[in-house]
Amino acid sequence: MSTESPITVGILTISDTASNDPSQDQSGPTLRNILSTPPVSWVVAEAAIVPDNPELIKGTVVEWCDKKNLDIVMTTGGTGFASRDVTPEAITSIIERPTPGITHVLLSTSLSVTPFAALSRPVAGIRSKTLILTLPGSPKACKENVGAVLGMLPHAVELLRGGTGKKLHDKMQGKEPEGRAHRQHDHHHHDHHHPHREHSERHESGHLSQLLDEPVTRRLRKSPYPMIPVSEAIRIVALHTQRLEQISRPVDESLIGSVLAEDVLASEPVPGYRASIVDGYAVIATDGPGTYPVVSVSLAAPSTDQPALVAGQIARIATGGPVPSGATAVVMVEDTTLELASEDGQKEEMVRTIVTVAKGENVREVGSDCAVGELVAHKGTVVSAVGGEVGVLASVGIKEVSMVIVCIRIKVMGQWDIMYKFLLFTRFHNLTVTIFLRPRQLQVPAFRKPKVGILSTGMELVDHTATSALAYGQIRDTNRPTLLAAVRAAGFEAKDLGIAPDSADELEKALRDAMSDVDVVVTTGGVSMGEMDLLKPILEQRLGATIHFGRILMKPGKPTTFATVPSTGSSSENLFFALPGNPVSATVTFYLFVLPALRKMAGFKNWELPVLKVQLLHNIRLDLRPEYHRAILSIAPRSSSPSPYTASTFVARSTGHQQSSRMLSMLGANALLRLPPRDGSAPRRELLAGTVVDAVLIGQIEI
Repeated sequence: MSTESPITVGILTISDTASNDPSQDQSGPTLRNILSTPPVSWVVAEAAIVPDNPELIKGTVVEWCDKKNLDIVMTTGGTGFASRDVTPEAITSIIERPTPGITHVLLSTSLSVTPFAALSRPVAGIRSKTLILTLPGSPKACKENVGAVLGMLPHAVELLRGGTGKKLHDKMQGKEPEGRAHRQHDHHHHDHHHPHREHSERHESGHLSQLLDEPVTRRLRKSPYPMIPVSEAIRIVALHTQRLEQISRPVDESLIGSVLAEDVLASEPVPGYRASIVDGYAVIATDGPGTYPVVSVSLAAPSTDQPALVAGQIARIATGGPVPSGATAVVMVEDTTLELASEDGQKEEMVRTIVTVAKGENVREVGSDCAVGELVAHKGTVVSAVGGEVGVLASVGIKEVSMVIVCIRIKVMGQWDIMYKFLLFTRFHNLTVTIFLRPRQLQVPAFRKPKVGILSTGMELVDHTATSALAYGQIRDTNRPTLLAAVRAAGFEAKDLGIAPDSADELEKALRDAMSDVDVVVTTGGVSMGEMDLLKPILEQRLGATIHFGRILMKPGKPTTFATVPSTGSSSENLFFALPGNPVSATVTFYLFVLPALRKMAGFKNWELPVLKVQLLHNIRLDLRPEYHRAILSIAPRSSSPSPYTASTFVARSTGHQQSSRMLSMLGANALLRLPPRDGSAPRRELLAGTVVDAVLIGQIEI
């Protein structure tokens, strides 16, 4: 492993309480936030919660050290005097080389805060090439301990990876290169004119963005935000995306796309009465063929005064009609003849049956389709647009169904896309209700739907519906209508927040107004390095936001920014996605980051979009960055001639020129191809036709 590659960390929370209820874990998220966000920006590759069980502790840490090859493993919890505090013993048994110096730093740091730290039993050591640290269970103590050792850990990792630590040794001995020492000398004497001062101020405040009141001559020339991989950006978004609270909703067609979160048991039998399968005559099977009087009629309708059949009688019956008491079978109308009608010709009086039927033939017994207490839907079942799941829930007397709704204020208009599902949880009550009761509207507790606001930024933007000719320097706003359509097509309600100019005060007002009404704010533009790119500084300096990342190693969408702001509403915090201004960049990053977050808020178990293996139909050039290439997926055509494709293969055709401003590259696209970066050591300029790549599905595949 290169000594320059990111440091990988595993965070293990050890707590009986948190293992039963992960929401009780506070120290784990505290560590993750410290280690994975600027200025540290390490990769938290593994995170888990285990109870205070020595074997589970050892098993997890050994796997992370020996199989995952993490650089650092930090545990939190279980280091005290309580009988269940077994972390030190578990870790001591698996470390190969103790590090008493680090242990001393951890303990002395805590002792400097409180004498009760003497009751803590920290342990630190090395297993293979992994450094293991045991930290207290308190979030505050965790932060103090990590802060004490954070500066030395990169050097420790370098040495464990096989490095020499020469750079640090030279620095400690005053052997910096002359030019560098000279530059530092200049900083010392001239910092009132040098950008280093602003850099220090940003770090002291915890902010990385450009100060809003600084002149353009002192603006940042390089982004201070570390470039992180897409996978890490997805993980960070997921970490800060929480499911919303429950509300009540009626059980109706709005449940389409929901996923059951509990097993559903029938509270009523189906059918709730003995029902005929065919049109014909209810008979007593032992009577056999013969001519019998028709003594009653049973239609598929409510009835309470139907007489019982006795031997030698039959009753006319319709499909679905209640089988009279005493009857044991039904003869189909096709197997009968009319022997005698009433004088007015309106009624059947005598009918001959010409076949023998067995007992129970053509009769649906009570509960034969579904008995009371029978499992009718498993946890995780998707409520499809076909209607079967909704029909079953309605038929078996489920009174309440607890669920997670994916969309917001669902309006049943147009077709539903089956790939955008909702999560459905169930709760049932044993009610005795016959099918003859009047229809009732069933209410269900559902997780509240996230509200999404879409805002475009830029003084050059004109609403796309404006009829006047564009002035020089103006462009039509395509991002807002594009994202509004994408959000609504995914089953969510999107609120149009309009266009905000590149003014700090007006942009701040637009964002504050949005925060009071929505859970998620999506903006486009204003996130790069231009003098009017104000989103990041406004988020940090005006709104008190935490920017979790500000650059991603990808094309398109490098300046994509994700932040959270404490909420005054029902949710704990608002999510902010500040997307690039180029139309394609905004659309691609919406599908990669925003839509999965909305699905997770709505309760999806599998909230990420589907990924398929596909074959390229033609060569595609590679970029220096990992690229999300717009493409059209289809099923490989059948052909009698030899072909590298089979009838079941998904194939991908590029939408053409991939310039991030060229919205035509999204036309017809139903997938984003994950293309690797160009190989710098042995340049690979393109992927050849037939190469198999991953494709993120963003639309339907036409068959």
